[in-house]
Amino acid sequence: MKRVIVFCFLIFHNLYVVFSQNISYSLQKLQSDYPGQHVIITQKKEHLNIYFQNDSLKLKTNYFIECIYLSNKAGSYSEESLVYSQLNPIQDIKASTFIPTKSSKFKEIKVKDFKTETHISNKVFYDGYKTISFIYPSLQEGCKTTLSYIKTHTEPRIISPFYFQDDFHMLYSEYIVTTPQEVEIHWKMFNITDSSYHFSKTKNKNTITYTWRVYNSKRIHPENSMPAVRYICPHIVVWIKSYTIGSNKITLLNSLSDLFRWYSSLIKDAQKEDSDEMRNLVDSLTQNIQSPLEKAKRIYYWVQQNIKYIAIEDGMQGFIPRPAKTTCEKRYGDCKDMATLICKLFSYAGLKAHPTWIGTREIPYQYHDVPTPLTDNHMIATFKTDGRYYFLDATDQFIPYNLPSSFIQGKQAMIALSDDSFEIVDVPVVDCSQNVYTDSSVLFIEQNIVKGISNNILSGYYKSDFLHNLENNKKDLKIFMREYLNKSTNKFVLDSLRILYPEDKENPITNIYHFNIENYLQQNKNELYINLHLDKDYLQYEIEKDRKYDYEWEYTSTLKYSVVLNIPKGYAAQYIPENSRYDNRLFGFEINYQYNENQIILTKKIYNNHLLLKKKDFEDWNTMIRELKKSYSEIVILKKNN
Repeated sequence: MKRVIVFCFLIFHNLYVVFSQNISYSLQKLQSDYPGQHVIITQKKEHLNIYFQNDSLKLKTNYFIECIYLSNKAGSYSEESLVYSQLNPIQDIKASTFIPTKSSKFKEIKVKDFKTETHISNKVFYDGYKTISFIYPSLQEGCKTTLSYIKTHTEPRIISPFYFQDDFHMLYSEYIVTTPQEVEIHWKMFNITDSSYHFSKTKNKNTITYTWRVYNSKRIHPENSMPAVRYICPHIVVWIKSYTIGSNKITLLNSLSDLFRWYSSLIKDAQKEDSDEMRNLVDSLTQNIQSPLEKAKRIYYWVQQNIKYIAIEDGMQGFIPRPAKTTCEKRYGDCKDMATLICKLFSYAGLKAHPTWIGTREIPYQYHDVPTPLTDNHMIATFKTDGRYYFLDATDQFIPYNLPSSFIQGKQAMIALSDDSFEIVDVPVVDCSQNVYTDSSVLFIEQNIVKGISNNILSGYYKSDFLHNLENNKKDLKIFMREYLNKSTNKFVLDSLRILYPEDKENPITNIYHFNIENYLQQNKNELYINLHLDKDYLQYEIEKDRKYDYEWEYTSTLKYSVVLNIPKGYAAQYIPENSRYDNRLFGFEINYQYNENQIILTKKIYNNHLLLKKKDFEDWNTMIRELKKSYSEIVILKKNN
């Protein structure tokens, strides 16, 4: 193994010398070719070494990256950090700054101070990760930096993807896998064409080396609401199917069944221990209830409201759930702990809930394409009754039992039917008819001030989003609600508010409020002008012509508005806008006006029934937005009677 590491280092060193010999030319050429860019990655390399040691399979990866700095902002990139866990510890880290000299050579300044500390995550309470941080010294325009280290992989089923693209332009990237001939690997390429990379496979007496090379990868330009990077960035996922030691063949991830068997072995003990407390709890929750679905709801909502979700991922503990009895007693747990507890409590009620592995929407892989732990990062429970699947995710405090979490819509779920059998099921995308924001207002004009009474009704993900925001609100409730309900004017004043929480969690939540808007009504002699579009949704959502990536939404949606204008005494309608509509298979709107002697009624519906707006649909989307803007600009004219 030492010979392999030394060999890799010599390769990296020799390639570095090649770049170094042409630094003055390279710098000028790069500044000319990439104006406005501050950093270029000249080379990025990873070499995964798979080898045998004492009849055990071992994995280590050599990492190397070299950057050149093109502008006087180089110093702002001097801070660097690496994150690792006990699953993949880091060793032999080396970093240097190379400062150009008058002789076209470089002066190397090595980094001497590497600081290791606990990694703090915004999403995970404790994940066991550590951060190694350091500063490249004397970084300035024309400098280069190098970073190399070795990472050990303690679980051979978990091999990180290699990305051929970065936040910076990359001149050369290379991924190498060297294995004994007794090891069978497989790989899958994403977002990359056959012509854009160079692949080679070489054999010697004992090993096989696979190499993928990509030249001149453009940087990723982030855009708002773009899909996760793995949907965009060219990358490769490699996994070990099997290996042979002597006459023994050990299968790791030859098929999806192998992944399931491994997962099943990790959770097999979590539900074994019985508990009188849990049994009595289930009895009290389901007493006098015959319906299996009603029993399931009672148990699920108890876990959701009484077990605090705390993400805890520490090495293999990120895969192995704690005993259901422990989670119930401590009243907290992570996703797999809560899923395991749900399954155990269901069993006391005579019901069968199934542990389920699933990836969130930031992961693009399908289980049959990538049968590895990279395909999922979450765990829930699944309950099936009357031919319908219920995907129970108690980590979301406000999701009703009949909706999946928004971040698993459209994803594949691996459902454990028993210790040795499973099925793959697609989680449905919730239709826009279930995620409805409704606002119904009645307007009065008093002394040229617009006053209103409104009912705001939230269902589906609109409801759960509102409750999450309300839970996390740090402001005065009235200030928060004024911002939430605000109309398309800064003159909106919330006078009073009442929030009606439904007894049944599947039902909508209702906000009843009174408001006034000064200076909203315009007057010219004997005419009054008013725009009944108090809410102008999607006004700023026209997509730029140069946008590169698809546009992602958290969930589908339907917006419904009705505005009833009570015509003030002595006035009549002189002009009422025409009705308008736009229909598309994915999105659209309908706006209608009605008029009677005393009232003008505006009804508006906007639907958005997709999670990912493809580039091919941008033109149609922008057409809809432009039509919507036209409708928003229309005003009602009231004229005073003679």
